[in-house]
Amino acid sequence: MQMEEQVDGTIHYYGVVPHSQLALLGLPNCGSDSHYARLGYSSNKAHIIDYFDEDDLRLKRSGSIEIDRSSLECYDDPNTKLAAGKRLNQRTANDVQSDAAHKFILLENLVSNYNMPSVLDLKMGTRTHGEDDNEEKRLRKQQRCDISTSKSLGLRIHGMQKYNLQNKKFETLTKHQALEFTDHQFKEQVLNFIHTHAASVQSLAKPICDKLSQFYQCVSQQDTMRFYSSSLLIMYDGAPDATQANTVDVRAVDFAHAEYDPTQSHNTGTGPDVGYLQGIQTLIDIFSEVGVMDDLT
Repeated sequence: MQMEEQVDGTIHYYGVVPHSQLALLGLPNCGSDSHYARLGYSSNKAHIIDYFDEDDLRLKRSGSIEIDRSSLECYDDPNTKLAAGKRLNQRTANDVQSDAAHKFILLENLVSNYNMPSVLDLKMGTRTHGEDDNEEKRLRKQQRCDISTSKSLGLRIHGMQKYNLQNKKFETLTKHQALEFTDHQFKEQVLNFIHTHAASVQSLAKPICDKLSQFYQCVSQQDTMRFYSSSLLIMYDGAPDATQANTVDVRAVDFAHAEYDPTQSHNTGTGPDVGYLQGIQTLIDIFSEVGVMDDLT
């Protein structure tokens, strides 16, 4: 999500998707039938500039939201109370400087071009705690690794969404359901992720395997780089009219706890992140094996 604060105090949001990030602007208790609101600041109070409904939103292919202003109902009363379920910002107008520079994290919507995004989220590595985690977090994260496939395979499933063409619904799997998977159960779920009924498993497995092999070579050259607690996303468009093999994408995300320690101040060891590479190799082995199968039984 990208947020821009204008000189007049108006906050504009870009790159968000209805029912997810934009839902933070939901107004369940504001006394209006509208679902969303645009916020502004004046008279030292946050106030609602206007309301708009879901029908007023258009999702662009770039992933940004366009609002149809012709149907907006405006509320210019600066004393209007912000009654959103979650108060997004408590700053007053005195905190907003017209010439001030504000920095925000810009998030890319990786599935903005997909109609029915199928995504496999994998927590990578044999270690997921960072150097900045306290002792309690370290122990908790290490326990999760010890009871999951993170220890044996170098990764575990952190979530999955797959579009099922037969019942026209999304199948989901949570990180809690997958936490204590055996190695065999992990492999079964990875294979299930590419069993779509619209394309052969081989047609999806090959491009995924090719991208993973390239990524393995890249990571293997990163001396003293540690990707603690990061994730790997494997994605494709599950829509029936999509050429699914052409929509395959593999992305590494979430580097909040990543470490680059060339001076070895944290004694993380030299060479590449072996635990992370083990996880990539596990996936390569699974998808390579599919290449010699006639089909998923």
